[in-house]
Amino acid sequence: MKNLKDYHSYRYHELTKHSVATLFSESHYLNWENQPNPFRIYQETKRIPLDHGEKSIYGNFFQPPSIGKNQFISIKVLSLIFYYSLSIAAWKKYDESSWHLRVNPSAGNLHPEEIHLIAYNVEGLQPGIYHYNVLEHLLEMRCLKPVELNEWGSVGIDKTAEKFSAFFVINVIAWRQAWKYQRRALRYCFHDAGHAIGSLQYVLEQMKLDFKVFVKIDSINLKKLLALKDGDEFPLVVIGLGNTSSPHKLNTSERVYMGKANTLSDTEVTYPLIEEIKSLDVCFEELNSHKQINPPKSLLSTKINPLKIITLKGDSSSEVKNFFTMVRSRRSAQAYDKKAEMELNVLSLILKKAFLRPNLDYDLTTSSLIDLYFFVHRIKGLERGLYLYDESEHQLFLLQNGNIESAARSLSLSQEIASDSSVCFAMIANFSLAFSLLGEIGYRAIHFEAGRIGQAFYLGSESLNYNSTGIGAFFDDDVNRFLQLREGYEVIYHFAMGKAIPDRRIQTLDGYYHLNRPGAGTTIR
Repeated sequence: MKNLKDYHSYRYHELTKHSVATLFSESHYLNWENQPNPFRIYQETKRIPLDHGEKSIYGNFFQPPSIGKNQFISIKVLSLIFYYSLSIAAWKKYDESSWHLRVNPSAGNLHPEEIHLIAYNVEGLQPGIYHYNVLEHLLEMRCLKPVELNEWGSVGIDKTAEKFSAFFVINVIAWRQAWKYQRRALRYCFHDAGHAIGSLQYVLEQMKLDFKVFVKIDSINLKKLLALKDGDEFPLVVIGLGNTSSPHKLNTSERVYMGKANTLSDTEVTYPLIEEIKSLDVCFEELNSHKQINPPKSLLSTKINPLKIITLKGDSSSEVKNFFTMVRSRRSAQAYDKKAEMELNVLSLILKKAFLRPNLDYDLTTSSLIDLYFFVHRIKGLERGLYLYDESEHQLFLLQNGNIESAARSLSLSQEIASDSSVCFAMIANFSLAFSLLGEIGYRAIHFEAGRIGQAFYLGSESLNYNSTGIGAFFDDDVNRFLQLREGYEVIYHFAMGKAIPDRRIQTLDGYYHLNRPGAGTTIR
């Protein structure tokens, strides 16, 4: 295995770490006049409307139905998937300002992600390539020739592609995040892709659909197949869904792309460090040479010896919100009640669910890419202190006892949500394992997994009447030192959970109220 410092992605990670010095030396002023449009629209092409939800369906986040077999996908099913995983959840209004919130969360609510659908055997929809228009909840036709099986091979996806009825492609537009977060933005793009993976995972589970997440993809080749705008959208993840017994029909016609993408901002600032990571070549022969590299985990990721080991119970809760209404009412908490306590069984349920991974295109059986540390402030039945979660045994290791609020807050760039919440998590990535298993793609994978776990935190806490907030800003090396991490481990995400304090001044409107109001239209730049 190469040294970590030999990987371009690790170099990017080192160069984008927060410290007191970098925060002062890299001050940044937002150009509000040039903020990128959060909505991609393809003009001059066919538009296929989608349904807006289904009032009669019920689901339990913690107990999804068993997976069905030989499922077919219809346009109705696709409508529900988009509506409950990636659509606009609400509009917020305060004085003269308004902004939208989506079902899937995003750093800074900037939403770099764009979704393309590749349809094969979908009832009510012609085979082809489509773009999901979030603003109007519809599909825009891009091409009537889907990606062929031999073309999937060229981007790293094996022959299992032929079993799926359709594919979602999660792309990101880095400029939407870089506008605010500059060169660190790619981290947030990867996290947001992970949130989208989780958002889709849990809806697909509830709808009893088989699916697989493909991470080992050649983004550059897939970008060409989707005819995405130069320097703009960048594919990160492919998700195959549904099962079909019908072979994919070979389309011998020439591929013709339709639709003209709107311009997102007048000018775009290019960050060479981001462009370097986006242009990396992927060697699939090297990636696929690893049959099984997961050694038994014999060492903790920290040098701190546990003071105590607590075995958690997996008790279920009867008071769980309906999944399909909960996902659309989920919000990122902006402030927390400093006196609110969380029940230990709530934490146990959420942790258990968060580490149930989807079907992936890489083998990860005995080790995890993410270790979870947390700062316990107010959890009934658990003393205050620093803990490490052991997912294999569903146990907590107490590493340090006592009030740890100030440490959580200062390490999270003095953000009060880290100390006012009931518990604050630090997600630690096993860089050595990720890079040895996936090469450069390992850097994406650790963020995808952190974002996916974060989505489980969001939905799990919301299901049980609590709230969560992702924290992408922290003093990287200070966190690593505080946790006394072993070589090869690094912090990549923080997360807060507790009881939110609602802001009563803000008005909430339905996610698609703008489509029904008199004279409503779509503003396109």
